[in-house]
Amino acid sequence: MENLFSFDYQGAPFVFLGTAHIAALCFLVLLNLFLLRDRKNDEQARRKTRWAIAIILWVSTFPFFPNLHFTWAARYRSSLPDNG
Repeated sequence: MENLFSFDYQGAPFVFLGTAHIAALCFLVLLNLFLLRDRKNDEQARRKTRWAIAIILWVSTFPFFPNLHFTWAARYRSSLPDNG
């Protein structure tokens, strides 16, 4: 997993409508069906669902940004001319 977001990724290419793609699409459809079912719940249950989604989004995206920053820094800052 550590080389998945590397600058020089050597893994298998993305396969449109491959097994992993279909699994991700099914997961998203099931998540949307769950959220549609959740519309009829009371406000406290809906608030808990919103907090759960926010935490999941934060946990899944937060580790990506430092990796993006350091990959960008290693690739592009080293090739910029030195003004000092």
